[in-house]
Amino acid sequence: MIRFVKQAGILSVVLLASLCLSASHAFAACSSPSGNAGDVGYSSIQNIMAYCNGTSWIAMGNNSAVSFGTLTSPDFCTATSGTAISCSTAPTGTGNVVLSSSPTLTGTIGGASSTWTGQVAIGTTTLSGALNISGTATATTFSGAFSGSGSGLTGIGTASLGGITGTPSATTFLAGNGTWATASGGSMTYPGAGIPNSTGSAWGTSYGTTGTGSVVLSASPTLTGTVTAGTFSGSGASLTSIGTGNLSATGTASSSTYLRGDNTWHTPIGGATAYLLQGTYVVSGNSSNEGVSPSVLYVSSTDYTALQFDLSLVPSGRVATKAYIVFWPTTISTPGSFTVYPCTSSWSPSTISGTVMPTLGSSIATGTVSTVFSPPIDIDITAEVNSWLSGGASNYGVVLEGVSASFQIAGPGSTTHSGQIPVLVIW
Repeated sequence: MIRFVKQAGILSVVLLASLCLSASHAFAACSSPSGNAGDVGYSSIQNIMAYCNGTSWIAMGNNSAVSFGTLTSPDFCTATSGTAISCSTAPTGTGNVVLSSSPTLTGTIGGASSTWTGQVAIGTTTLSGALNISGTATATTFSGAFSGSGSGLTGIGTASLGGITGTPSATTFLAGNGTWATASGGSMTYPGAGIPNSTGSAWGTSYGTTGTGSVVLSASPTLTGTVTAGTFSGSGASLTSIGTGNLSATGTASSSTYLRGDNTWHTPIGGATAYLLQGTYVVSGNSSNEGVSPSVLYVSSTDYTALQFDLSLVPSGRVATKAYIVFWPTTISTPGSFTVYPCTSSWSPSTISGTVMPTLGSSIATGTVSTVFSPPIDIDITAEVNSWLSGGASNYGVVLEGVSASFQIAGPGSTTHSGQIPVLVIW
């Protein structure tokens, strides 16, 4: 049996039997228990509220306890079951946040990207432009247009100045009109009295300048004082007061030295003759020694003459201007050419032979004999002699070898041609 009690417009339903909240139909009211549309009842058996919708009793809830979990600001709430939610989810995630109105945001807003329309103000309530920031904006890359101070920006080079007309290069400069331009010469005013221009006017006249890197005067002013530069070019014919101290040359300028053509301060040797110290010849492949002082020296493709001259009379430190071996052929069997080689090891006329020879360097001179009555032959070996004098090489003498020529010269033991023994003339 069901008993109804009306209390302040609310129907209290006491279920003496099971309340079945099924979708059973009645004609104009609810049944089990009876009720009219709008009546509200409470089931003490199922512990739920129900209302009559004019046909059936409709449950207003269930009899399970609802759990709201822990509420933690500013976490989000998520459902953990059909009857419980938890409000402890941190505000994380990716994607876009679209605000339905214009809230005031505090703290830090982070995310992979953000998109908005209209105007946004950060650090200020003034809206001006798409984004108005009061304070410092820090980003990996800036693009587009912005306003405000850029004094804190770094890494800006000429390639970043996209708003400048023209092309930045090694020959262009940023002009005040916002273009990359080739710098043109302006004018120069000489700040000193007594400096006339080409018309004799006093200082203060501006001279035009043209060119890149150089200053070219439109007139030819007279300059006083010292002009200093890394390099001067042009004619120095009008320069005065240039002395030996202004010359950059090797050696020491003094009363006994002279500037030689190779830019060296040189003490001339004067005429000097270095006489034959030792001389002999050998036959190629022949182990026989031809003696210490042969009277005849042979030069051919198979006969080699070795000569060494005494340089002891040449003052130490001197440099030869010229040095020649001078000899007179006494017999010319075959006119032709011969070659001179420097000896690079010591030798002795008592032991040298066609099989025991000093080592030789590269050719230092060549010569020819052309007639039976040949004049004296002089062979220039200046470079080799200077090497001996400076200590750059040891004076072991030279070897003469015939290439196509075959001839004889007076040896150190000659009595017939004693005045024609080879000598080294130096000056």
